[in-house]
Amino acid sequence: MLSVGSSGLNPSSVLSAIRDSGRELMSTVNNMLKLNRWSEEAGGSLEPASLLILNHIEADIIYEVHQSIPEHELSEISVMFENRLGSDDSMIVMDLSLLKECIQALIQNALSYTDRGAVIVVISASPDYTRLTFDIKDTGRGIPLEDQERIFEAYEKVDTHTRGAGLGLTLSAKIANAMNGSVSLISSRQNSPDHGSLFRAEFLNPGFACPIPRPIPFGAGLKDIPRKFHVVPPKSQRPELVLHFASYLEHRGFEDAETPEDSLIILTYTPDADEFRNFTAALDTRHVALCLTPAGATTDKLHGAHEVRFFSGPFLTTRLEEITTEIDSIYKRLNSDPEAGETATGLANQNDAHRTSGSEDHTDPAAAEPMALLVDDNLVNLRIMRMYCEKRKIKYSTAMDGAEAVAVFEKAIDTQPINLILMDLQMPVCDGIEATQRIRQMEKEKSLARAALFIVTGQDSVADKKASYDAGADEFFVKPLGLKTLDKGIKEYFPAALNVKKTASQAAKEKSGADKAS
Repeated sequence: MLSVGSSGLNPSSVLSAIRDSGRELMSTVNNMLKLNRWSEEAGGSLEPASLLILNHIEADIIYEVHQSIPEHELSEISVMFENRLGSDDSMIVMDLSLLKECIQALIQNALSYTDRGAVIVVISASPDYTRLTFDIKDTGRGIPLEDQERIFEAYEKVDTHTRGAGLGLTLSAKIANAMNGSVSLISSRQNSPDHGSLFRAEFLNPGFACPIPRPIPFGAGLKDIPRKFHVVPPKSQRPELVLHFASYLEHRGFEDAETPEDSLIILTYTPDADEFRNFTAALDTRHVALCLTPAGATTDKLHGAHEVRFFSGPFLTTRLEEITTEIDSIYKRLNSDPEAGETATGLANQNDAHRTSGSEDHTDPAAAEPMALLVDDNLVNLRIMRMYCEKRKIKYSTAMDGAEAVAVFEKAIDTQPINLILMDLQMPVCDGIEATQRIRQMEKEKSLARAALFIVTGQDSVADKKASYDAGADEFFVKPLGLKTLDKGIKEYFPAALNVKKTASQAAKEKSGADKAS
């Protein structure tokens, strides 16, 4: 709905509506073209199959989904992947582009009918490896029984007010059929606590490149994290996001405990600060608690006496692995130094951490174009940042740990100096804090213009934020990082490079100010 002010329509709302309508129209046209292709074909025009690592396509799918759906429509919905095939070695031989198209359409359909909650994608295989299955479950409105038979027909929509032309499920089913597979509705419920729908895409004889370990062993690198977990509040009050994270842990050998003793604490997110503090009041401060936060959720008011680590999505399989690894490292620190827990708790009591480097000189944005250095030890996260830079036509280099980042930064000084750094925190060899300190020291020693350095991390921690600013970071962003958020951050330092144009309202205000001055 367009917002109306005293002088008429709000220009920004008009532009936003036009942009969203254009995006939807383009998506509809593309789906019509794809559907036309597959309406009369049954596998004769498939692209050459290639060797795929399933964990790697998750990021590609999520990126495309976020491109096709307005960001504000995803503000209260989280997407979680759970690859149950075992490890990064779960490789298959399939058509990459078609597999992504098929699953992407199912996820977009789920998001279209989900106002809040989660969309869960579980990847699994049959015991004999002859079937590859994607289960897509949402917490949406559900599908009436009388409508379930027609949902795969072209241009059929259960809700006429829902985005799209009703082609997503049809296209997904056509593509799956061409790939020796099928798409079906497994279940759908309305007006019940577990409302929502479950769709399944199943592919026969996908061609696994290597055996899958069964059962999946407990992570060899996780030595300090408790083998039990406890969810607060009780099971009966767990929302979908927590339920599926608990399922992920159980599948990897963790045990669901009825009490918090000797357990990893998982807190259920609530925006109510008082209610959240009640969750943490009775917990042992020697234990670490983690909280998965929905998309668009804020946590500024939830920091309290207990050490809580907040993690946001999209929750790709590698993201879930990052969370458990990070918590394991925290427990390792606490076990080796009991007083470290008190230090962390003290930091958590602070309302905020403030940057200490804002007054120092940066590269002149009027004359500079960003030359980025992307630093992350996770290939999926690195791929997402690369896709962003390619979309925004930003030149970039990459590094997979802090030591490599420092080396790349130093090497580039004499060729094309790096002036924009997107730095992860938790990395092997040299973490983001140390790498930031070393880069800032190098800038001082060599009298270099100060690069814009953004910490991009998966956890919302006051302690990490303070440490980042103290080390010399300019911005602190929590993953997932939306295009608008990153655009805004980069435009602050490089406005000319991204061809920033004034909005109609900004131009009007400036004109009004000039008129008054004259």
